[in-house]
Amino acid sequence: MAKDSGSGNNHLSNDAHLSFSALEQNATRAIQVDGNTVSAYDATALHDGQHSVTVTDTDAAGNAGSTSLVFTLDTTAPAPGKLGFGDLGRSGGESGPTNDRDFSLALTGNEAGSTVAYEVSFNGGAFKSTTAAQSALADGNYQFRAIVTDAAGNSATTDVASITIDATAPGVPVISTAAALTNNKAPVLTITAEADSTVQVYEGTTLLGTATQTATKGTYSFATANLADGSHAFTAKATDAAGNVSAAASAQTVTIDTVAPTPTITMAKDSGSGGNHLSNDAHLSFGALEQNATRVIQLDGNTVVAYDASALHDGQHTVIVTDTDAAGNAGSTSLTFTLDTTAPTPTAALANDSGSNDKDGVTNDASLTLSTLEDGATRVIKVDGTAVASYDPKSLKDGTHTVEVTDTDVAGNAGSKSYSFTLDTTAPAPTAALRSPATIRSPSRMAPTPSR
Repeated sequence: MAKDSGSGNNHLSNDAHLSFSALEQNATRAIQVDGNTVSAYDATALHDGQHSVTVTDTDAAGNAGSTSLVFTLDTTAPAPGKLGFGDLGRSGGESGPTNDRDFSLALTGNEAGSTVAYEVSFNGGAFKSTTAAQSALADGNYQFRAIVTDAAGNSATTDVASITIDATAPGVPVISTAAALTNNKAPVLTITAEADSTVQVYEGTTLLGTATQTATKGTYSFATANLADGSHAFTAKATDAAGNVSAAASAQTVTIDTVAPTPTITMAKDSGSGGNHLSNDAHLSFGALEQNATRVIQLDGNTVVAYDASALHDGQHTVIVTDTDAAGNAGSTSLTFTLDTTAPTPTAALANDSGSNDKDGVTNDASLTLSTLEDGATRVIKVDGTAVASYDPKSLKDGTHTVEVTDTDVAGNAGSKSYSFTLDTTAPAPTAALRSPATIRSPSRMAPTPSR
C-alpha cells in the first residue's frame, strides 16, 4: 500500500493507491481487482470498503507468479462529536463567562476508536496544542476545538467551543441618595456598579432586593419598601456575569422622618376673660423652632418676615404659623384673636347741681349720674379714696367729696373719671329781734296819718 494510514499495518487506509513491484523484462502482468481483470489499476475508481487486488506476472519462459493484497478503504471523515466543558464548578458555564479557572474539555459523540487532539486559541490568537485538562487559566477569551482522527487516518474538527474566564471581582459599588434626611418612607437609592452586573441591596445583613440598571449602563436604581421612621444603613454588592462578588459598598445612612412639626401660638397676654382671645396686647408667644427647620408666618393672609405686634390695629386678626422641618414635613397652627386697645371713658356728674350755678359742683343732693357700663366691663367706684361696692349718696356727709369711677372692658383696658363736688344739706337759719328803744322814732317825727 502506498499509504497504510491505519495502525499496526492493518491494511486499513484512506488512500487506495498501491505500489507494484517492477515487471521482469519481457514478462506480462495481469491485474484483478475484486475478481475482475482490469487493464490498469485505478485507485480513484474504488469506493470505500474491502478490496482484493491480485497481480499475476508471466515471464518470457511462461512461468507465472501471483500475489494478492486485501485492504480496506475508508475515506469517510469520522463524526467529530461535540466539544464542551466539564466540571465547571462555579457560576457562569458554557453559555457565559465563568470564574472557574480549572475545568476539563469534554468531547461527546465522536467516533469510537478515534484519537483526539485538542487545540486552544487565546484572545483571538493562533490555535495551539493543549490538553483536555485546563488549570490556572488567566482571565480572557478562549476558543477550544478537538481534532478527531479515525483508524483510517481520516480527521474531522469539532465546532469551536468558546468560553470567557473572568475571575476578577467587580469594583465596590457606590450608593448615593437624594437626601440623607427624608420624609419619604420608600427612599430611592442610586448605585454605581459594574455594568450588567447583578446588584443586591442590603440593610445590615438583611437582603432587601435587587437594583435595576437604568438606561445608563453601570447606574442602578433601587426603591425600598416602606420603612419605619429612624435611621437606616444601606449597603450593596455587585455580582458579575461570571459569578464574582464584589466587596460590600460603604454604608449609606438615610434617616426617615415623617412626623410633622407641631408649632404653637399663644397670646402673651390674653387680657380678656375665659380664654376668649380678646386682648389689649397683640404680642404672641411662638413655640421653639426645631433645629434646621424653617418657619413661615402669615398675618391676616399675608406672609410677613417677622411678626410685629406693634403694627396691628384694633380688630380681629388671624396668625398662621407653618413650620417645615429638615425632612420636608410641614405642620401648621393658627390663632385668631381680637385686639382692643381702646380704654372705656366713664363719666360722672351730679344728678342735681342745686347750687347757684349748675356747674359749681355744690349741691344738697349727692346723687350722681354715671355713664352706662360697656357689655362685659367691670366698674370700680372709689369715694374719697375708698373703694365701695356701690355708690350710696345717702351715706355721704356734708363736705367736699371726690368720686373716682374706673371701668375695665373685657379686653382689659381701663379708663377712669374723677369727679369732685360739695355736699351741703344744711338749711340756712335766719334770725329776727326787736330793735332797742333808742332806735324807735319819736311821735313827732312819725309820718302824719293820712286823712281818710
